[in-house]
Amino acid sequence: FYRVNEDWWVEGYEGRETLEGAMIGDDASEEDLVHSCTLLARAIESMPQKPHSALDVGAGVGRVTRGVLLPAVSGPVFLVDQSAKWLRAAKTYLAEDASRCTFIQSKLEDYRPAETFDLIWI
Repeated sequence: FYRVNEDWWVEGYEGRETLEGAMIGDDASEEDLVHSCTLLARAIESMPQKPHSALDVGAGVGRVTRGVLLPAVSGPVFLVDQSAKWLRAAKTYLAEDASRCTFIQSKLEDYRPAETFDLIWI
């Protein structure tokens, strides 16, 4: 199972045309981000203060980090993904926002964070 799954991620997400399209589908990315921002805003309303940090699990190219998490937190976002290829793509995709991010190559079941997070996006 893991070998097949890892190959699918590394080979390029079924040949999608864009990096964003690779994550949700070329036509639905913006709608998904709007829905995700709305969902997160409702969750943040119950927090005593603006969240400082976030963890993006299975971050891929960083689409959710850029569109949802970075605007929602005052500090860093940690991106975890098993694919070195997609983490490299995330650094490019996030451009100047990459300086607020830490990129961690790991399978979720192997990841042991040393930090704590105000938000965790799975």
